[in-house]
This record gives sequence, structure tokens and C-alpha cells, in this order.
Amino acid sequence: MKEYLIKLRFKIDRISLRERIIILAGILASVTILWLFVFYYPQKGVLEQTRQVLDAEQTAIATLVQKRQSIENIAKDDTVIKLLNKFERLKVDMQQLQNKVVRYDQRFISEQELAKLLYSMLEQTRGVTIQNFSNVDFIQSTLPETLAAQAPVSSATSTPTSGQTSPPNAELAPNKPEKAPGQRVQYMLTLEGDYFSIMAYLERLEQLPWQLYWDKMDYQVKNYPQAVVVVYFYTLKPSEQSTSSSGVAK
Repeated sequence: MKEYLIKLRFKIDRISLRERIIILAGILASVTILWLFVFYYPQKGVLEQTRQVLDAEQTAIATLVQKRQSIENIAKDDTVIKLLNKFERLKVDMQQLQNKVVRYDQRFISEQELAKLLYSMLEQTRGVTIQNFSNVDFIQSTLPETLAAQAPVSSATSTPTSGQTSPPNAELAPNKPEKAPGQRVQYMLTLEGDYFSIMAYLERLEQLPWQLYWDKMDYQVKNYPQAVVVVYFYTLKPSEQSTSSSGVAK
């Protein structure tokens, strides 16, 4: 190694001053180029990316500060608070209205389900039998289709007499009838039994969650104390329009 250095020194000594300057300039240029491409430019790119990231963070911070200021201004505004409270109240009212619509749609019971229910009530009421239960045709001229003119079945308090009697709650009907909403489904129910058993059965009929509406009731004594009562009543099947609107609301 020492001999190699000595030989290199002799070679340098032999080189002229001009050649020495050219070699030194080449070495300096090489070192400079190497420094630029290996250290300077990569570090400059990293610094540029860091600066862009900082600018983006500062922009995001400024946006968040602006949004926070807007939210604080809205929170301090009484009008917005009142609107929000009113919106919450409207949501509650809409939910209550929706529940009423659902209860209205569900108050109708089909003919088969009603028949099962009427016959199952015989197990709870002794001394009465069902002679006939059928769906009858609705005659417009004899039974006007009005909701108000025929009171819903509730609290049967009429006294038994031979022949035709009025519906239990006919006195509760208002003077001005209104057209019944939905489709009318007419029924006729014939019961046989003693007075108290029949009245107990009708009271249970009145307590059903579905809306049943009186038309008329015929009570006839067959062989005292046995009697036969024929009850004409109807249900209101929700119309297709109300059902479709209820389905959209859901």
C-alpha cells in the first residue's frame, strides 16, 4: 500500500500544473454532481412534500375552525333551536298519527277470524248457542250505509221485548250521519239461550278490540226462559286507498 502511494505521488509530480487543475476540477464536478443527485434533490423533494402536507393540514384546520364558528353561531341562535324543537314535536305527532292509522287498519277482522272468535266465546259464556252466523247482503234502501247513524257495539243496555228492538247504543248516534269510511261487510248472528246468558255474550262481543257496528236486533221469547235473538251488524273493511296510503307511510 505504501509503495502504491509512493508511485501515485511520483505520477502526480510528473503531471503538469494544467493537468493537475483539470483533474481537480473533474473531481470537484463529480463530487458536486454526486452530492446534488444523492443528497440535495432527494432532500428537497422530501421538504416539498412536507410543506404540501403542512399546507393541507393548515387548510383543514382553518375549515374546521370556520365550521366550529358556524356551529357555535347556530347554537346561539334561538330561532334554530325553536325550529329543532318544533321538528322533534312534529316527529312525535307523526308517529302518533301513524299509530292511529295502523290501529284503524288493524281494527277490521276477516269473516273467518270473526267466526272462530264468536264460537270460541261460547266456551266462556255458558247457556247460549249460536244457531246461525253468516255474511248477508247489504240492502242500501233498508240499511243506510252510515257510520254515525249506527252506533258501534258497546255497552248493551237494552231491555228484552218480543219483536224487533233498537241497537243498544242507538241513542248515542248523532243527528247528522257521515259516510262510513271503507267497505261495509254485513253479518247476521242468531243466538239461542236464556236472557242473562245472551246478554253476557253480547257484553263480551262489545268488549272486542275490533269495531263492530249495530244495525238492528230482534229478540223473541221461544219457550221461556229460552229466547232467540238475531243481531245484524257490520264491520268496515279499510278501502284500498287508505291501505295503500298507510303502506306508503310505513
